[in-house]
Amino acid sequence: MDEISKLFEIAENSTKIGAFSDAISAYSKIIMLSEKSDKAQHLAYWGIGELYLNSNEINEAISYLSKAVELAPEQAHYHYLLGCAYTYDDNITNAIIHLEKAVKLDDSVWQFWNQLGWVVGYNKDVKKGIEFLKKSISMNSDNAKSYRDLSILYLKEQDWKTALLVIDEAIKLEPYDEENYQIKSQIENFKLQFTKFR
Repeated sequence: MDEISKLFEIAENSTKIGAFSDAISAYSKIIMLSEKSDKAQHLAYWGIGELYLNSNEINEAISYLSKAVELAPEQAHYHYLLGCAYTYDDNITNAIIHLEKAVKLDDSVWQFWNQLGWVVGYNKDVKKGIEFLKKSISMNSDNAKSYRDLSILYLKEQDWKTALLVIDEAIKLEPYDEENYQIKSQIENFKLQFTKFR
C-alpha cells in the first residue's frame, strides 16, 4: 500500500471514531502529496469539506467543497454538500444552483430532492418546494425528514388540515422525535390564531 492509500485509510478510520483533527491532518497530507492526481485531490477536499460541514464550520466547508466541485464537477454528491453548506450560510441563490446541479447529475437520490425542496419551498416557491418534497417521499416513504419539511410548507400555505396530516406521518415514522411534536404544536397554534382573527 502506497503512502497516499495509507493516509486515506487513516483519514477514514479517524473519521469513524470521531477523531476529526486527525482525519483532516491525513487529508491535508494527501493534498500536499498528490498534486498530479486529481482524483486523490478531490476526494481529500471532499473529505475535509464534509468534516467541516458536520462540525458546523461552514466557511471552511464551503472553501473545501468548492475546491472538490472545481476538480470534479461531475460528482453530484459534492454539489449536494456544497448546496447544504450554502443553505446553512443563508446564501440561498448559490444553494439552489448547486442543489439543482446535484439532481441534474443524479435524480435518484431522495436526500437531494429533500434539500432542494426545502430550500426552494421555504425561500422562493412554496408550490415547487412541495412538488420536490413529494418526489423525495415517493423515493423513500420511510423518510420522516421530508414529511416534517413538507408539513412546514403546507403551514406556509395555511393549509392546516394537510399540514397536520403530513406531520402525523412523520410522527408514525419517528414517534420518539420531539421535533415532530413541536412542529405539530406550531401548526395547531397557527391554525388557532388564524381562525381567531378571521
